[in-house]
Amino acid sequence: MSFLHSVVSIPMVWLITAAIIFAVLLALWITTLLSRRWFVTIKRSEETEVMVFHIRRIADAVERLATVREPLNQPSLDTSERSIGLSAFGR
Repeated sequence: MSFLHSVVSIPMVWLITAAIIFAVLLALWITTLLSRRWFVTIKRSEETEVMVFHIRRIADAVERLATVREPLNQPSLDTSERSIGLSAFGR
């Protein structure tokens, strides 16, 4: 009987929150028990081999483009003749 009095003294918001959490956890547990696999297995076939070939070709082309553009984006390291504009130390 003392347990019932202690439950009644807990605010109703906490009881509703605990019931919702319990219901969500129970629903998740039941869905994991009744569900099938959550992933797709792709077996080797002629179509997947063609897809892999084209994806590899695209990846190689992107890598080639990245290596061609790298020297253009590199800043110049020659600072001997460069002046510092609007600086107290460059005057």
